[in-house]
Amino acid sequence: MTTLAEQLRDFLLADATVSGLVEERVHQAIIPDAARSVYPRIWFRRAAVDGELNLDGGATLPQTTFDLEVLTDDIEQLDTLADAVRARLHGYPPTGTAGSWGTRQVLGVFCEDQSDDYIPFAINDDEGTHFAALSVVVCHGA
Repeated sequence: MTTLAEQLRDFLLADATVSGLVEERVHQAIIPDAARSVYPRIWFRRAAVDGELNLDGGATLPQTTFDLEVLTDDIEQLDTLADAVRARLHGYPPTGTAGSWGTRQVLGVFCEDQSDDYIPFAINDDEGTHFAALSVVVCHGA
């Protein structure tokens, strides 16, 4: 069974606009050395996993939060890619429908800009890289 992170990557790449811009450059946690100088790209990591339990030990509603960074060396391209990622993720699944990523039920995805004090993880120095940082919360089945 694939992980939620792998399913997030696949879901992003299934969008023609996103994949048209980044090709296969969507990296979880580690950016391979060969890809460090190739733009644009998306980097993400799992930041938190939460589950709400009721007091009688009943069902949980798992929520996984990802830090996601859109990186490019072209400021004009940054907004286009960040908007495409937001459009793909935020509000999925559409109201009144059931969603799934592979075998996992996805109940809702919420995508917001990170706070102003966010420190990027996918770049180490000021190398002329522009980034947009998003917080992605996925409410999903187990």
